[in-house]
Amino acid sequence: MGSDLQVSTSLRRKVESLKDVQEQQRIIQERLATGKLVSRPTDDPDRYFTASALDDRASSLSGLLDDMGQSIQTMSAADKGMTAIGKLLDVLKGKINAAKAEADPARRADYAAEYNAILRQIEGLAEDSSYNGKNLLGGVGNNLKIVFDNDFPSVTEIKAIDYTNVALPEGLALDNASNGWANTSDLDAAQATVNKASERLKSDARAFATDRIMVENRGAFTKSLVNALRSSSDRLTAADMNE
Repeated sequence: MGSDLQVSTSLRRKVESLKDVQEQQRIIQERLATGKLVSRPTDDPDRYFTASALDDRASSLSGLLDDMGQSIQTMSAADKGMTAIGKLLDVLKGKINAAKAEADPARRADYAAEYNAILRQIEGLAEDSSYNGKNLLGGVGNNLKIVFDNDFPSVTEIKAIDYTNVALPEGLALDNASNGWANTSDLDAAQATVNKASERLKSDARAFATDRIMVENRGAFTKSLVNALRSSSDRLTAADMNE
């Protein structure tokens, strides 16, 4: 009877030892598969929760990084629109110069009509300079809000301008050709307004370029911070594959 009990105890120990070996194998296989030494709180509470906090912040910033990329695309659309509008302003200057060299009132009137048609093209270009529902050349309701960090609130807002109506004084302030450009004074007035519009366009383009550089730099910083956070998390949880 005593012998039976001794065999039973020995078997039980062997079974428990085998279970321990199997559990160790499972842990090792899991570490090989995941590359992590710490994958749950019970492995190492301090490392696990510190790494989780780092991963959460990295994920949050990564989402904002995607938004920054979309904002840069919105600014790029506006930049392309302004470049195209600048070329049309040069065409307007050409129409004015051509009309000044023309003595025939009928030909001047034709140039004036072409001038007005180009103004409508400028408005159309401005309306088309949108990306993802935002148009920085579309005026009211198109300001671009960019969040750089949620945990330490950091936000900037890029104000939209309005080129969709060329006559707006806060925009390009361009009027239709008056009096069919019958008088030289009409042409001089048109030339002055186009020159002012060109200067306004250059000023607005410089402001948007500055904003874009700022967002791109912040995006590069955020990307490096995300990489640093994830690297720190990995160092806390990664398994030694050689071991």
